[in-house]
Amino acid sequence: MSEVDYEELLRSPLDDADKRVGPGWATLVAGVVVGLIAGYLATGWVDGGSEVAVTTSSSTTTTTTIPEVNSPDYPAGYVEVAPSLAAEVNEVILGDNLITLSLTTAVERGQNPTEVGWPIGGVWILESATGTAVESSRVVVGRYSPGAFSIHFPAEAFAGETEFVRLNLVERWDTDRYAGSIETPFDGEPFTAPEILSTPINQDVTLFIPDLRLGRFLGVLGWETTGAEFGTTVRIVATLYDENGDEVGSYQRVPEIIDPGESGYMDIHWGGPFPIGQEGAVSVALEYTVGVVERTPISVEFDIADVPVGR
Repeated sequence: MSEVDYEELLRSPLDDADKRVGPGWATLVAGVVVGLIAGYLATGWVDGGSEVAVTTSSSTTTTTTIPEVNSPDYPAGYVEVAPSLAAEVNEVILGDNLITLSLTTAVERGQNPTEVGWPIGGVWILESATGTAVESSRVVVGRYSPGAFSIHFPAEAFAGETEFVRLNLVERWDTDRYAGSIETPFDGEPFTAPEILSTPINQDVTLFIPDLRLGRFLGVLGWETTGAEFGTTVRIVATLYDENGDEVGSYQRVPEIIDPGESGYMDIHWGGPFPIGQEGAVSVALEYTVGVVERTPISVEFDIADVPVGR
């Protein structure tokens, strides 16, 4: 059983502080329980290639960059991993195939969490008490757990070791994020997109959707990007709309595996109430967020010798 005290994790860093006037910590732990659960799930995708054909589509783009402000002003126990953003390791979870570290984050005092640029993923090194050092296999975040994420390491690489002393971040994956939508007609499920969909993300990068299939409960979506030097991270929600432009419901992926690459497949799940109702839907919009990755060398160390270890 997990040894983490969830009530303690959800408590504000100011609960024990003297009451005073001034800005408080903007901690992001509201969805930590979901985030920790996401850490146990090892979903992934199968790389898929496909002939690329261009079709017309409409899109809008916005860009978010990492702020330049860099401050050490965080709650006790948090270590800065990016400008205005710090993290804390909450628990080491031992599994048969994976060792999972669960983390929560906090932004610097006075910052708006929704405006702080987040690095998506990175290269993390976990070191055991005997000196074994292993690179992370993936980073997992949940759409409904802002502020919480998990890092996976292959358990077999530690040969049964259960004591860990350090976690190091050696490469941060910063991103410029672009959001928009690709629309296509919807004629009911089962649905298969009749052609490859595409849209430009910026002047260099193009997003393609070579495979889109939607069923009553589940769907599958394949994506590809071209023009990104270090790859991209892609989130897509397939939303159904009626003839009045009102939302009927959507398919999305939970949890999300954040791994930069040039292509991927994702299983998506209908998020509407049961029994399912898709009547009246006439179009599907693929509402995307694409992160164009920039790899930033960094040296950040977490002392985790006293972090709880659970199973």
